[in-house]
Amino acid sequence: MRELESAITLLSREIESREKAWSWRRSYAAQAMRLAAEAAEPAGAVLRIRCDSKQEFANTRESGLLLKPGVAGQACAPADANAKPMTARRTVPLSKRSPLTFSLWVQPEAADTDVALLSTINYATNRAATTYGKGIELRLVGGELEFRYADRLPAYSIRVRTQGARLAPGQWRHLTLVYGGAAGKDDNRAYASRVRVFCDAQELEVQILNDDLGVPDRKRNMPRTSAKAKAKAKPELVRFRVGWDNAPGAARLAGGLDEIAVWPRALTRPEIVRIFDKQALPYAVTMQRKGQATSLETGWLRAALLNRSDPVLAQKQRELKNLRSELLALERNAPTVMVMQDLEKPRETHVLIRGSYNAPGEKVEPGVPEQLLGAWPAGAPKNRLGLAQWLTKPDHPLTGRVVVNRFWQQVFGQGLVKTSENFGLQGEWPSHPDLLDWLAREFIDSGWNVKALMRQIVLSATYRQDSAASKELIARDPENRLLARGPRFRLPAELIRDQALKISGLLKNRLGGPSVYPYQPKDLYKGLVVAADYPGTKYVQSTGDDLYRRSLYTFWKRTVPHPTMIVFDAPDREFCVVRRSVTNTPLQALTLLNDPIFVEAARKLAERSILEGGAAAEARLSFAFRLATGRQPDDHELGILSKTLSAMLNAYRADKNGAEAFVAAGSSRRDPSIPVSELAAYTAVANMILNMDEVITKG
Repeated sequence: MRELESAITLLSREIESREKAWSWRRSYAAQAMRLAAEAAEPAGAVLRIRCDSKQEFANTRESGLLLKPGVAGQACAPADANAKPMTARRTVPLSKRSPLTFSLWVQPEAADTDVALLSTINYATNRAATTYGKGIELRLVGGELEFRYADRLPAYSIRVRTQGARLAPGQWRHLTLVYGGAAGKDDNRAYASRVRVFCDAQELEVQILNDDLGVPDRKRNMPRTSAKAKAKAKPELVRFRVGWDNAPGAARLAGGLDEIAVWPRALTRPEIVRIFDKQALPYAVTMQRKGQATSLETGWLRAALLNRSDPVLAQKQRELKNLRSELLALERNAPTVMVMQDLEKPRETHVLIRGSYNAPGEKVEPGVPEQLLGAWPAGAPKNRLGLAQWLTKPDHPLTGRVVVNRFWQQVFGQGLVKTSENFGLQGEWPSHPDLLDWLAREFIDSGWNVKALMRQIVLSATYRQDSAASKELIARDPENRLLARGPRFRLPAELIRDQALKISGLLKNRLGGPSVYPYQPKDLYKGLVVAADYPGTKYVQSTGDDLYRRSLYTFWKRTVPHPTMIVFDAPDREFCVVRRSVTNTPLQALTLLNDPIFVEAARKLAERSILEGGAAAEARLSFAFRLATGRQPDDHELGILSKTLSAMLNAYRADKNGAEAFVAAGSSRRDPSIPVSELAAYTAVANMILNMDEVITKG
């Protein structure tokens, strides 16, 4: 972002320096009018209010509407505060899933500090009602445009406010708002990041005030052709209030509006520029001829005329707009993180007698067990920052040991302190206390260097031992607490899936981004998750590369975790789990043989072995075996693989339909150059290899 900001600053200075020499001349008027005539407005508007006639409004009394000079012809404004409010005559089809573009001119007055410009939001109901705040609205708040789209305010809504519009009283400004709708047909929510706002055809930075709007969706058990499904999918017809809302005692717009239009799609930036030029340039020329043009109108003319007459400047302006759009897109899509902030004046905290909130006892201050774990750092504040400084003091007896023990557990399967979740009196004593102390001291002295610690552990003679052991040693030390052999334990759930993807060549290594939705049984949420139209209630399977990202990015719902992860003992995250249980069940083998991701990985591994392993069957089988286990198969193992391959070839040559169905698992395309029976046979063998204990076991 800093690079973009620097580039924008440099370009802006260059453009300003070229614009300084320009000044208005009467001869420019014809050229400006010609540019306006060439600018064609987009067709297909579902609402257009020119504000040239009272007939454009519904049931308007003679005294309810005042027509005054506007940007293009007349503008509309309320006749007085007691006049009947203005409502658009035409209705607009509205769907949260579908995009919309609003375009209008506004001339606020000093009194317009918080007033609706266009509104369908229902403020008239009780605030506790589920329908309170339902609707859509463009609102003027402190000189900035605020967009609201809600099922219920304030929680279930999108609220976005511009930063930098600075709409001044008495000035006509053009506003365009583009609502992008849902990103895809299967999305069950709309995002505030898909709202863009333009003022005088220049995109503005926006502040996201709320981002939690679900979009309607057909129920999964509702037929697509049913009357209810069709009614639910049909857009709602709404009528906009113009310059007011229905909140009791709410202010009405004191200024004026002109050239209001709504399109049922997201307009592009060039289209928005054409709308602005079509309406702004003639108005600016008129103000110049009257000698009443401000620097604002002169700036409109300068930008349009120089863009046509100075190719170098025009190119720089295009570059500047592209850079600004890129920066604003980054800012809109940047993830937000909840943070905590200390109160300026901390509230008093008391011991509650018998836990009763209305029976405060002795006043207490923030503190730690200093006698047990060391003194508070000198000068450290009594807050979370001070707590962090205390925990990471070089002489703190606990933090270094706990962290080192966790990494040891990750590498060896269990920690030097077996009860890694409990270092207290009820925890187990370390098997090698001196080793734990030494590693902790080295870790702290290295500046808490995790990479150095992991390198030190995995390069040690202890880790590099063979995991094989005699029956006597296993009987004496079944858990390898004496570290007399190398580690051997089943891989965690996430690594089993990631390893299969890596071996097959399917794994996508892109870093960061939102959660992804890999394969899971259809309708798993049905009956377990509330069937409502808000985020998290529907599992929409990802497509493309998102199906093959690391398991770290898999969407996780605590009430319904991903079944493949649960089968291999991943916790459900209902509570913190430091040390996972390890089980060995038939269901795990069935998952490896039948889960679509493992069958698909086996097919891609089969393709690799056929295309990269060589021409001979033994070479291909050895190639696949080595990719999965890290070693060559011995003669006995190779014989079993060859025998299985021969049997599978015979079976699938006799059953072409079965072969087609088998290799169709997953979303990735199969290689059409490989005969389907041959690919199915090698896929079956690869599936068997991926199911071996040696493949899913470290050691």
